[in-house]
Amino acid sequence: MRAVFRRSAIGSGCFFTAVLAGFVLLATTFGIASPAPSLGSSNTLSQGQAGQHVFAWNEVPLRGTAKKGESELRRARGTDEKAVQWDQYSMVIAGQRTFLFSVEFHPWRLPVPGLWRDVLEKIKVAGFNCLSIYTHWGLQQPTPDPASLNFEGMHNLSAFLDLAKEVGLFVIVRPGPYINAETTAGGMATWTTRLKSTLRTNSTEFEEAWKPYLSAIADIVKPRQISWDGDVPGRGVSGGSVIAVQADNEYHAGPTRDAYIRSLVNFYKDRGFWVPITYNDIGQQNSFVDIVDLWGLDSYPLGFDCSHPDKWQQIPDDYLARHERTNPDQPFIIPEWQGGSYDPYGGEGFGACAELTGPAFSKLATEAMLAQRVTWLSFYMGFGGTNWGGLAAPDVYTSYDYAAPISESRQLTPKYGTVKALAHLIRSFPDLAKTDRVSVEKRHDGVMVTELRNPDTNAGFYFIRHTDSSSRKETQYKLAINTSQGIQHLPRAGGKLTLQSRSSQVICTDRTLPGEHHLLYTTASLFFAGAIDGIDTLVMYADPEAGPIETVFAHPPSASSFEHKAQNMSGQVNIKSSVDRMEITYDFKDKMGSTGSEDVSWLYFDYGPSPLLLVYAHYSAIDKLQANVVANGPVEGFANFWDLGAQETILSYLSEPGLVRSATYSDDGAELRFEGQTNVTTLLKFVARQSVKTVTWNGMTVPFLEDGPIKTVGLTGLSDAVAAWKPPSLQDLEWTYADSLPELQADFPFDEYLVRANKTAADTNNPYFQDLLVQTQGQVLFASEYGFHGNFILWRGGFRVNSSQREGLKGIKLHLEGGRFFAYSVWLNGRFLGSAFGDKAHGAVQKDFDFGLAGLVDGEDAEQSLVIVQDHTGIEMEYGDLPIGLNGLNSTSLPLDGVKGSISTDQYEAVKLPRGIISYNFNHKKTHPHAFKKEHINVTWHLTGNLHGENSPDRIRSHLNEGGLFAERQGWHLPGFNKSDSWERRPPTEGIGRGWARGVPGVGFFRAEFDLDIPEHETHDVTLAFKFPAILRGDKDQGRRPKYRALLFVNGWQMGKYVPALGPQNVFPVPQGILDYGGTNAVGLALWALEEAEDNGRLEEGISLEVVAAWRGAPGGGRDAIEVNNPTWEDLRRN
Repeated sequence: MRAVFRRSAIGSGCFFTAVLAGFVLLATTFGIASPAPSLGSSNTLSQGQAGQHVFAWNEVPLRGTAKKGESELRRARGTDEKAVQWDQYSMVIAGQRTFLFSVEFHPWRLPVPGLWRDVLEKIKVAGFNCLSIYTHWGLQQPTPDPASLNFEGMHNLSAFLDLAKEVGLFVIVRPGPYINAETTAGGMATWTTRLKSTLRTNSTEFEEAWKPYLSAIADIVKPRQISWDGDVPGRGVSGGSVIAVQADNEYHAGPTRDAYIRSLVNFYKDRGFWVPITYNDIGQQNSFVDIVDLWGLDSYPLGFDCSHPDKWQQIPDDYLARHERTNPDQPFIIPEWQGGSYDPYGGEGFGACAELTGPAFSKLATEAMLAQRVTWLSFYMGFGGTNWGGLAAPDVYTSYDYAAPISESRQLTPKYGTVKALAHLIRSFPDLAKTDRVSVEKRHDGVMVTELRNPDTNAGFYFIRHTDSSSRKETQYKLAINTSQGIQHLPRAGGKLTLQSRSSQVICTDRTLPGEHHLLYTTASLFFAGAIDGIDTLVMYADPEAGPIETVFAHPPSASSFEHKAQNMSGQVNIKSSVDRMEITYDFKDKMGSTGSEDVSWLYFDYGPSPLLLVYAHYSAIDKLQANVVANGPVEGFANFWDLGAQETILSYLSEPGLVRSATYSDDGAELRFEGQTNVTTLLKFVARQSVKTVTWNGMTVPFLEDGPIKTVGLTGLSDAVAAWKPPSLQDLEWTYADSLPELQADFPFDEYLVRANKTAADTNNPYFQDLLVQTQGQVLFASEYGFHGNFILWRGGFRVNSSQREGLKGIKLHLEGGRFFAYSVWLNGRFLGSAFGDKAHGAVQKDFDFGLAGLVDGEDAEQSLVIVQDHTGIEMEYGDLPIGLNGLNSTSLPLDGVKGSISTDQYEAVKLPRGIISYNFNHKKTHPHAFKKEHINVTWHLTGNLHGENSPDRIRSHLNEGGLFAERQGWHLPGFNKSDSWERRPPTEGIGRGWARGVPGVGFFRAEFDLDIPEHETHDVTLAFKFPAILRGDKDQGRRPKYRALLFVNGWQMGKYVPALGPQNVFPVPQGILDYGGTNAVGLALWALEEAEDNGRLEEGISLEVVAAWRGAPGGGRDAIEVNNPTWEDLRRN
């Protein structure tokens, strides 16, 4: 994920027509896409008068009479499988035209497989029909040996894909090799940084590197591709729910890169893949359009600066023109659409990101894309998760919440209701999957109106927003729409419609409901349209301040009167009827102009061939409404797929926040079984089969409070025991403490515990080693060259000085690279010399360190010991062969000695930018350091990172979970470590150091254990988080921010990096499964003090364990065991 777009001019219509005709001819002639039979009517089984249709199955006849909107179905090159096809409008899956409305989810950012179902079901309940996932090569293959590939635990792709199918979600698999994703090395195996060849090219060496990984992925994915016998649409479906595989991600075209992408496509084709191979382009660069089967562009209109959440960029309105020039024979695809934003250290936090990309943006911007005929759109992210361990790239911190619809702690955010409403609109109006743009009008009143129309059904869609999408104006306007009854001027009752600040509106026309009520139009936003047990149902929502809602039905059935029943009706309703229409006007406000207390009103008409239910909801109430899919389809294994199996809906409304996870019927239809979550006493209103006599909620029978077409039951909230439960006080635990930097001691056995840095130019392929800025006496001091790729890196340099050198030696100039926002601290012979800090713009920092009067050990041959503790904020993501050089210098820049660099710029790759020591030079007291000619002082270097580097013994948490602190290497953070009994009893509030040396910079480790016995956690969902002291945010507090950094370990997992000098994160959610809710838990804190100040070495306010949320109702309905899989000290360190 990463995109910056440049606007493009729209070409002339004549030019476009010629290009389109030529491209189709070339496509057919040269096999750019395999043609299928002609496509006629898109999604109807029967049609009546103009503009009316009855929707049953979203069927696509494979042959039909030529008409407006005729198109040709295509499929992936080299296959006869028809399961996944497409035309210029949309995807056709198993013979059915399908609008793909998707979200991104990374299983490895939620490393507890027992919780995956909970997230997937929330995605499904929101109305999404598809899931996009990255797999992470760097996590799954820690060493070049293919035997190290890991598909267990959080890497169990088979289990995840099977679960997605069970839940009812199509899947787009995106295995890279490069994924970006704000993760270290962009998800590539970290050991590839040692390869000589340029990564992400067609080099033989790189291909040999990725093939074992992608071969293993392919073996899992291939049998889980969707398959179809090609006979009856929606029937004869088998296999899994994988509908596409993406090749790499966000790259730039070029000869070797084109060949690389082509090799990836051929890789899948040669293995018999029949689903399309896709590509997600960055910046509308038209890269690889003719190489892959399907091409799309990613889009993040607001960018990633959450510091000004009120400042919006313009929503692009030229995407459709771009698409029609680039790949007009394919659907308009946005594989990544802004669903939130990442946030860097020093950022404003995800609260600000949620404000920037909140409900208003999600609705307006997504509807702006619908207006440009997008029919495959995937929100990035749907659920963000956690950058535990060393997963993060330098751009981000521990939380990857992303301000997504589902938060890091699996809670539903305000944005969830908005995207749910959008998803249900798309599901309710299958006509949207095939439309032509009729007109775009940018009016003098600042209103922009786009008309789309389905060429087969004549259903119309009017998208209304301000031309200036960031406008804060409220505009009164009138609108003329074209319907099956001619031009309608809105509002008919007089006055004007209201377009509120930063809002948009979709007015849908000519939708015939299954019971033959024909919706001519409504001025409200639509949440749901369909039939429930023979009741035609229309659910609408609007802001009560936007004025009355007009809803008009054409050709109402003959009736002597239009009497209706109302429930919770707090506004005013007015009904007018004639021979050809019924007009219903609803105002949320009463005659006195006050908005009633009810946020949802129900209006029920019992007449004609089928009853009619109109539901009017406040915009704020869409969070409480759900239209659950009932799994009762005829296709075995696909019962939960709306387009392939399930065709029945249950409409529900919770009076308080909660979730209706699922709804199913008993075989005889007499019992309705709900599963869901509540936390307070709640009313559940629902519309379902009238045969229902009994209702259960999470397996318990609940009595009816109201019966009839609209039924009501009462639900309880948390149990008394859960409501009363409090987490244990971490302040009251028996904390133990030990120094975690024994490397400062003169007798520390470095050869035993550290690796000798003995590589030279002949042993490295890293092009940066040739840069003239690298001055390390010919030694390679890049950590990845020795297999250490993340978290803390510790360096020790030993050297000797003679008497003449001692006399003139002043100090040392160090230049280290650790990624943006990193830091490092330096000691000489156990004496602290100082620290240096990176920032948002600098991932490398150069600083002079003065040895002082008593820095050197006495004695002619005495060895001096220089120790450096270095943070590591992740390996750079790779955007191509970038000439970036070290610390912003490239080969055309002038290094310190005025000589240009010696290697060509195309050899530089961001991902190979080193983490380690770039240069060191001893400073003389009497001479300028750049011109100082000194006797050579030899330095012998050792280093260490995580235990055994790439060959970490921990296959569950992976090599990226730990770093090089002594505490980590010894396993003090692991559950079951029992040698801390001899440690000093000391809480983190007292800080590190000893006696008079409290507050002296260093690294200390605190450890404690606590028991959790959360009552009824098998039937409740309690989420917990560790809370550190609040970040001081004001400018006046900059100088008061403590200069320490802390790592949080929970049962061996590194679940948080707390940096109070930068922020913004101080709350770290930890999921059940890492926390043992019914057992003993180990918590560890590695505290690194970087400056000499008492408060820089202690957590003044300590840490606490807090309840984020608690719900009655187990995660995922309790169907999957949440296993505790935390390898212990005995498992990993005993030998």
